[in-house]
Amino acid sequence: MTTVFRFLTALLLVAALSGVAAAQQFVGKIAGRVTDRATGEGLPGANVVVVGTTLGAATDLDGRYTILRVPVGDYTVRMSYISYQSIAVTGVQVSADRTATVDAKLEEQVTLTREIVVTAETPPVVRDRTGT
Repeated sequence: MTTVFRFLTALLLVAALSGVAAAQQFVGKIAGRVTDRATGEGLPGANVVVVGTTLGAATDLDGRYTILRVPVGDYTVRMSYISYQSIAVTGVQVSADRTATVDAKLEEQVTLTREIVVTAETPPVVRDRTGT
C-alpha cells in the first residue's frame, strides 16, 4: 500500500508542478520618461507604442510611462507627441521579470502654416414652412 501511495503522491506532485510551469508566462515591462530636448521637462500625454503589438501607454504629468506584461523579445518602441518629432528606439530587449528602461528626448517640430478662413453661410429662412 505504501508503494502505491508514494506513486500516486509523486504523480500528483508532477502533475501539479507541470500545471504551474505551463501557466507561467515569460513577460517583462518597459518603462521610462519622455522629455522635451530643449527644456528637459516631461511631456504629459505623450504616446508610447510597442511597434507590432497592441501594447502601449500614455505618459503621466512628469512624462513617465510603464507598459506591463510585454512578452520576452526584441522590440521597437515609438514615442510621439503633438507638435514634436516622433522617435523610434530599436533593439529594446525585454527579459522575463525585468524592466527595460527606454527614455526619449523629443524635439519640437516647427510647422509653418498659413491661416485658413472658412466662412459659414446661413441658408435663407423659408417663411411658409413652420414645422421645420
